[in-house]
Amino acid sequence: MREIFYEETAEVIEKSKNRKKYNLCTFFTYFSCFLIILLLFVYIFTLDLSLVFNGLVLLNVILAFLPIISLIATAIFLSRFRNRFNVDYDYIFVTGSITVSKVINNIKRYVVIKFECKQIEKLGKLGSKTFEKYANLPDLKPKILSQNVTAQDGKGFYYMVVNNKDGKHLLVFECSQTFISNVIRFCNSTILEKE
Repeated sequence: MREIFYEETAEVIEKSKNRKKYNLCTFFTYFSCFLIILLLFVYIFTLDLSLVFNGLVLLNVILAFLPIISLIATAIFLSRFRNRFNVDYDYIFVTGSITVSKVINNIKRYVVIKFECKQIEKLGKLGSKTFEKYANLPDLKPKILSQNVTAQDGKGFYYMVVNNKDGKHLLVFECSQTFISNVIRFCNSTILEKE
């Protein structure tokens, strides 16, 4: 059998808007780091430690270092929060194997999930009765592998219920019928929903 390779990307429709949000979070992350360094220099050269260790020592230490601690927490939060913006998903199909990667700002790439077509339990269109039945199961939460609310031209929203070594997953893809037809070639015809 000949090897089949097919790749699709679910790109963010409002790319410039998401890039601005990503850059804004990045700016405030670096600004928080700058303020942390500035406060440390101020503390090193001006803080009188004898005042900190007088009276209620723990309260004085907390009050003295609270601005630095809050800035560190802000920098960590913003550096993680920015990864929600400007996210594309790559769907790579190689002869019965599917790999989904999350691409953040066209720089960072993380593998979200990897599975074989034979591990697919059900496949169909998003919003069908079968999808609603799976989505209402208490232990199965839909994992949406696209940032778009509406599908791009030539694409639609499909779901796959995958049962792999990590458990059962309800995955939502924004992909073309070509991608789905490649997947169906390597699966049983019973995985297709009746609707």
